[in-house]
Amino acid sequence: MKRFLSAVIVLETALSVILLVGAGLMIRSVMHMMGVQPGFHADHVLTAQIPSPWVTSTDRTDPEPTARKMQLFQEIIRQVQAIPGVSAAGIVTVLPLGPLQVETRIYIESRPAPDADGGLRVQYRAISPDYFRVMGIPVMRGRAFTEDDRKGKLAVAVVNESMARHFWPREDPLGKRITLENPHVGPWMTVVGVVRDVRYDRLTSAPDPELYTNYQQKLMESQATTVVLRTVGSPLSLVSPVRAAIHQVDPNQPVAAVKTMEQVVMDSCARPRLYATLLVIFAIIAAGLAAAGIFAVVSWIVNQSTHDIGIRMALGATSSNVLQAVMSRTVLEALCGASLGLATSAALSRFVESQLYGITTTDPLTLAVVTLLLTGSALFAAYIPARRASKVDPIVALRHG
Repeated sequence: MKRFLSAVIVLETALSVILLVGAGLMIRSVMHMMGVQPGFHADHVLTAQIPSPWVTSTDRTDPEPTARKMQLFQEIIRQVQAIPGVSAAGIVTVLPLGPLQVETRIYIESRPAPDADGGLRVQYRAISPDYFRVMGIPVMRGRAFTEDDRKGKLAVAVVNESMARHFWPREDPLGKRITLENPHVGPWMTVVGVVRDVRYDRLTSAPDPELYTNYQQKLMESQATTVVLRTVGSPLSLVSPVRAAIHQVDPNQPVAAVKTMEQVVMDSCARPRLYATLLVIFAIIAAGLAAAGIFAVVSWIVNQSTHDIGIRMALGATSSNVLQAVMSRTVLEALCGASLGLATSAALSRFVESQLYGITTTDPLTLAVVTLLLTGSALFAAYIPARRASKVDPIVALRHG
């Protein structure tokens, strides 16, 4: 019976270790993830999606919907910029770390298309001139867009560092020409600036080549649009004024997903944080059950061994000898359980490896902390019954034996 109960302690400890290792790895992974620099400054930035139809007027026969859309954006930016507490405002067709990503095919002047279908694919965003200032994205070379980059003027583009390295590794990207349309006749856009890489997809994804165009020169149809603004005070205090400013331009304009950029960053980590939270809850429950089980098992063994303990003490064993004997056995069983749990965790690691970032499934700090935590819990659970055993009166124990 005692062997069976010892096996129970080993099994309880092993199961707890498996869950604690998973929880520890996910927590460490989320901590690494939240420490990643996204390439922009999320503080004091408010965002608001404006998912309107492409044709903004009620006249569906409008011959120039793109021009009217550009005018709508320009007026929205002007109204939002005038709100007290707003230091800069702009728009972007695809928000960093948002749910959508947009790719486009580009052609580089004087370079053949890489395949019969043609084109090189890059991430694409149409933005307003102040977008980089709102988001705190620095210009590394050249310049950003200006209000002078309008329809009818020289078409310009800005690329990120990854795109510059990828397509012009040993050349100066400034002055290079690209097009999104006909690779033979254009229209061509001239690269005038290089900005810092931004993690648009996920914090854990390496930055992709990114192409930025000024929305007043190039704006693809059927794209969602987000208003972004940098505030002096709390961004949430401007939610109502921003809605009112947009509705002042168009009373029928929907406004959705108004949230701070910091919340957008947190939402992008929602799934890993959920996994970590669930594993922590399960691990705490498992550790608590294991400690309770160890306490119950050691208490039962002590009660059944009262006669043997009395004999030992009658033959000269001290209270500390008894306490040490009970505790050392529990520690040995806990260590065996921890070893079994760590081995099982290593075998199951492939199921969680894809969810980890910045650490491996054999992270030494996590494994060491889990082992010490479970061994400490086992010692704490075994101490009370072990201490009670060390206080046994040998005469009483022998009499009841």
